[in-house]
Amino acid sequence: MVIRQKIGTIAAGYRVVALVEARILWSRYSLVIVPRVWNLFAVNFFLGIAGATQMFRIWRYNVALNKELPALQEESPAGGAV
Repeated sequence: MVIRQKIGTIAAGYRVVALVEARILWSRYSLVIVPRVWNLFAVNFFLGIAGATQMFRIWRYNVALNKELPALQEESPAGGAV
């Protein structure tokens, strides 16, 4: 079964992953440098959490779409050709 996705949808997932990784790295770096910058840590930590939440929402959407797609193909009058 071939699932077609728009390039923008795929790229959005990769952008979110890159942003979450960057926020985690900057959070760690803000505690390594002297003096420790707690404001920078807090901002990057919460942006990392927001990005992780967005990654979860993208994953949940894709799972729901995959469950819905076979049902739509069975109902198709063309015999499953999309």
